[in-house]
Amino acid sequence: MTSIGLPSPRQPLNSSQLREFASWLAETHVVGIGRRHDQLLHRLKQNEAILLHSFRIIESAARAKQRIVPAAMWLLDNFHVLEEQIWLARRHLPKSYYNELPLLSAGERVGHLRVYALTLELVRVVDGLVEEKSIRDFVESYMQNCSLQIAELWALPIMLRFALIENARQTASRIATGAIDRQSANRWAEQIASLDRTDADGLLQIISELSASHPHMSIAFLADLAKSLQSLYPAPTMLLTWIEQHLSDLGSSFDDLFRTEGQQEAADQVSMSHAVTSLRTIQAIDWHQFVEDMNKIDSELISDPMQIYHRMDFATRDRYRHVVEALGRQYRTTEESVARAVVALCHHRQGENHIDDRHSHVGYYLIDKGRYLIESRLAAK
Repeated sequence: MTSIGLPSPRQPLNSSQLREFASWLAETHVVGIGRRHDQLLHRLKQNEAILLHSFRIIESAARAKQRIVPAAMWLLDNFHVLEEQIWLARRHLPKSYYNELPLLSAGERVGHLRVYALTLELVRVVDGLVEEKSIRDFVESYMQNCSLQIAELWALPIMLRFALIENARQTASRIATGAIDRQSANRWAEQIASLDRTDADGLLQIISELSASHPHMSIAFLADLAKSLQSLYPAPTMLLTWIEQHLSDLGSSFDDLFRTEGQQEAADQVSMSHAVTSLRTIQAIDWHQFVEDMNKIDSELISDPMQIYHRMDFATRDRYRHVVEALGRQYRTTEESVARAVVALCHHRQGENHIDDRHSHVGYYLIDKGRYLIESRLAAK
């Protein structure tokens, strides 16, 4: 049996630490070809089932007038938010899209999508409270050392949903288990309350049955059982002494037990509230603007000699970016390199006076008759 320890305090990284960590992460990530280990849609289905099961357990406990911890109230009040985000995550990750995203080929998360590994780390180091500024800081610092593909930038909101739903599932499972343990503790307390306090044999029998049925008593079980027994009059001294000795063997005490329970409840409330709040934040972010601000393709194409690219509407720029993305995949080079090569062709042709001005625009090489020229250059490389 493990000892009862206080929950470790979680200290989210500040902005400077977050940027430093993202830079370090970019240096450690190795992208390659290999087996895909993170079947995200299968995992999402599992998380959905566990969240629903936990919700029903807590809902049942609430109907039975059992004490409901704050984190459980967050789950009851916001379960519809989790359902909606699960639906969005499933809808926005078709298998064909999933199979195009780069994998990590080394390290702790080998075989996982790089962008998913990235979001898992971000969610972890900000203690589940994801804000637009923290996302921007993290991604911007990461991309200073390692460029993300534009498809990965578009996948960020989907992957953040997966990571936050994973967090919510872990918390929901923990509080549902706590609700079951408290319900069990209440039943034992009711059984003990009906005993004659002078019946030593009966109390010993209860202790024996308790030990056999709960070999690994949780904090929630012990705390609720102890509180219930202390409230009885006269108190069952033999049972309270047995619990006290049990705690002493674990290097703990009643004070430690109640303090640990309070800290665990507070930590779970923070985790659940952060998951729900962050899922709402993700929904509100303008991801079109985010991708335009962060991608490396625009930082190259914006230097189009004719100064047309930056004045185009979003749909047209996005069409150009998709072409660059496809060329990078086809010729196994970075999207940034493709965009740079296109701009280089534009500058080269600009000096040839007999060439039409449109040959100095990036669109000529991406969606017009000059496409073969950029493909020839990329193929030669």
